[in-house]
Parts: sequence; C-alpha cells; structure tokens
Amino acid sequence: MAGFGYVQSNILHKKREDNKPKEVIEQQDVYTGIKIDVLESLQKTRALLNQTVSNLTIESLSGLKSNLHTAYTLNEQTSNLKANIPLTISKLRDDEFESGHYYVQIIDYLREMAKCSIFVTKESYNYVNNNHPKLIEKQIEELQLLQKDASDLVQNLAHLIETKDLSIVNRIHELQKKVLDSVTIIRENQLKRIKKKIVGTRNSMMYLGILSEYKNMMLYSLNLMKAHNEFMSFKTKKR
Repeated sequence: MAGFGYVQSNILHKKREDNKPKEVIEQQDVYTGIKIDVLESLQKTRALLNQTVSNLTIESLSGLKSNLHTAYTLNEQTSNLKANIPLTISKLRDDEFESGHYYVQIIDYLREMAKCSIFVTKESYNYVNNNHPKLIEKQIEELQLLQKDASDLVQNLAHLIETKDLSIVNRIHELQKKVLDSVTIIRENQLKRIKKKIVGTRNSMMYLGILSEYKNMMLYSLNLMKAHNEFMSFKTKKR
C-alpha cells in the first residue's frame, strides 16, 4: 500500500505540473537558468583562484598553464552571458520586465569577478614562466590566507543564491571586510619589503597587482549580492 501511495502521489504531482500554464513553466525555466548560470560562473571563479594560488606558491608551470586555459574558457562563458542578456530579458513576463536591469547588473558584476581571477591567473603564469624568483615564505602565507577568506566569501555568496538563505548576508559582509582589511595590511607589508629590498621590481608589480584584483573582486561580489537580492525581491513581490 505504501508503494501505491507513493506512485499515486507522484501521479498527482505530475498532474499538477501538467496543469500549470505553459507561460508559468517557461518563467520558472528562465529563473532556474539564470541561477544555474550565475552559480556555475561563481564556482568556476572560486576554483580557478584556489588552483592558481596553489600553483603559484609551488611554481607549477604546467598547473598554471592549465589554469590559464581554464581562465580563457571562463572569460568566453561570461562574455556569452553578457551577449545573451537581451534574449534572457525578453523571456521575462511583462510585469517582471523592470527587474531586467538587476539581471544586467548581476551579469556585469559576475563578469568583472571573472576578469579579476583571469588577471591573477595570467600574472601568476607569466611570473613563473619568465623564471622570476620564487615568492618568499611570508608572501606565500599571506596569499594562502587571503585566498582562503576570499574563497569562503564566494562560497557563501553561491549558497545565498542557491538557497535564498538571507541569514548569511552578515557573514558575507564580515568576510568582505576581513579580505579588504587583509589586502591593506599585506600591501603595507609588501611596501616595507620593497623599501628593505627584500623583493625585486617584478615580484612587487605582480604581487601588488594581485592584491588590487582581490580588492576589486570583493567589491564586485558585494554588488552582485545586492543586485541578486533586489532581483529576487522584485520577482517575489510580483507573484
């Protein structure tokens, strides 16, 4: 009897789905597609940075070359998302059309975050490929801790988008502040190393450039979160 009840429940559920208006199903597909695209890009950006920092610290040229290929692929994917914005917006219902500009912002910030990770990857690859001196131990320690916090932020942001769990918004803000504060401290450390001639010019250019991209990425991530929350809030109000 239990099996029959389960089958009957599935049949009733399927009938309810079948009875939904076609435009409602299509609308659900639009929002599901948007969520999947954003989550996929965020996770790829996070994974790319994790792998790049790891390969930079151990000077794995083959690993960084693979990361660079991944970076170019990610760039193409986010570029396609931006190019397809008009098509995606055209699928929104008339009463939700005004939310389209939030979607545009989401994709813009997503693309900028991807660009930050791509810059970090290219700089890391070029540095190792040109046989520049290995990062000193303190730099390795700083980068690893910075990336851990940045990775946690992106992971929490992805969780928020996937689950709509607004209870983690404060955690995301805390992580952003932590990363931005770390960037400031690490930059000051690097300037001291430059003054004491502990590191060379190319090391400093690469390292300071990477720090700038982490700062930018944190700013874009918070803007993405705000745009996403507004987008979903608008969608909920119109139900």
